[in-house]
Amino acid sequence: MHPSEYIKESMEYRFIREHIKEDVRKLALQTHGMKDMNYPFAIRQISGYQHIVNKIPDWYACPDILFPPTLSLEQCSSQQTACYKRDLMKTIIRKQKQEQTISGADLTGGFGVDAYYLSEVFDRFFYVEKQPELCRIASHNFKALNRPGIQVFENESEEFLQQSGKLDFVYLDPSRRNRDGNKVTALRDCSPDPATLYEDLIKKAGLVLIKLSPMIDLSLALKALPHTRQIHVVALDNDCKEVLFLLDAKYQTAEPEITAVNLKNNAADQVLKFRRSDEANASCVYTAQVGDYLYEPNVSLLKAGAFIMPAQAYGLEKLHKNTHLYTSNKFKSDFPGKIFEVKTISSAKTKDFHKKLPGLQQANLVVRNVPMSVEALRKKLNLKEGGEDFVFACTLADESKVFLYGKRLL
Repeated sequence: MHPSEYIKESMEYRFIREHIKEDVRKLALQTHGMKDMNYPFAIRQISGYQHIVNKIPDWYACPDILFPPTLSLEQCSSQQTACYKRDLMKTIIRKQKQEQTISGADLTGGFGVDAYYLSEVFDRFFYVEKQPELCRIASHNFKALNRPGIQVFENESEEFLQQSGKLDFVYLDPSRRNRDGNKVTALRDCSPDPATLYEDLIKKAGLVLIKLSPMIDLSLALKALPHTRQIHVVALDNDCKEVLFLLDAKYQTAEPEITAVNLKNNAADQVLKFRRSDEANASCVYTAQVGDYLYEPNVSLLKAGAFIMPAQAYGLEKLHKNTHLYTSNKFKSDFPGKIFEVKTISSAKTKDFHKKLPGLQQANLVVRNVPMSVEALRKKLNLKEGGEDFVFACTLADESKVFLYGKRLL
């Protein structure tokens, strides 16, 4: 269905609003009596709204959104990560451009979520996408969301760059799937390849923000993307979502600042900024004595390569060089991760564990620096997953293996 046909008086519109919370799989089978309307379109709309109810709540609240195929929805940014990018650029670019008109472009528009939020920072903003259907959908949605000023271009990223004038900012979120639909992580396998586009990007834009896979090798990406000013490793509720490289043509320093951030739904964001030299020069105490509290860093810290820095920054001791857990007898409420109160410590022997924790039948299991999977450990200890109790299997500084039992505080 073309966007112009999707109007509030249509049968499709009424059907979507009436069934927006119902099971899509069941609805898809109920085709009887639906010959007078575009039933597959209506089902896709209902599925789309259900997909974004938590992911993009601002858009869910708009009754006139159009949705693309499922893959484009899966790959699009969430509202929180898109707003993080918007706020990042708002802080940086407004400092550099005080009075003149500023312009930006999203060269891989997709569903348009990043373009929608990033456009708030700029006087002129361009959405660029090579797929005609996505362009039609984006044009419709930007108007429905009261953002008609975003200019939509149906074009390849490379062609738009060659034809455009100078821009203050360019955003690139290359596809990370190959022709078979499998996920890829290396820059050269992305489409478009940021390394191939690099010269044009730097030439045409003062600032370039590239979204890469959470699995990307930061060292290899840095070699392919000189002039990297900042790296942002972004997690959402301790699930690493994206790695952002901010390129600045004027930035010549070899060592970019790294920001490890964990965006949280119901609490303040957890942020740690550092440079690789900070981590290389950091020091901490390794211990075999577990204190009253156990600290587990959020995934953005680990992806960013902050292993010793958290211990030094928060006055903690590390359990082992390769056990990325920390301990202290003091409660550090601002630690960027999870905090547990240690209740019981036992050797890694099953008999000792059950002797110290008789009757424990359910717990959340975590394995750190121990050659055993969570599944194997659960079977060994005969524990069901879940509940409020936590058991860590880990290696201490003296190479001893232990089980740590505790309760989560934060």
